[in-house]
Amino acid sequence: MTTINIKQDDTQPAMKVRLKDSAGNPANLTGASVQVAIQHYSKPVIKFFRSAYVADASTGEVWLIWQPKETQVTGLYRIEFRVTYQDGTIETFPNGGYLLVNILERIGE
Repeated sequence: MTTINIKQDDTQPAMKVRLKDSAGNPANLTGASVQVAIQHYSKPVIKFFRSAYVADASTGEVWLIWQPKETQVTGLYRIEFRVTYQDGTIETFPNGGYLLVNILERIGE
């Protein structure tokens, strides 16, 4: 699994993800709502849970646009996207495992 790196206090670049089902097909997010959960790898509490930006519903492309408070604390984080479809069903992506983001310490002020 690939780990994405971002520096402490940075809010760019956005994390762009194409959500795919277990067969590798893009999820159709038309009419769905998408939430992102961010959790420090070694702590069992969800640090942030909020809406993700749906960039292209037909291809399952979503963006995690970082907020300043989300990159203040260094360390390894697990990320998953929770989709609530129009019919009320819920699916979590990735289906197996997590996306990993490593927030690296920034040098200086």
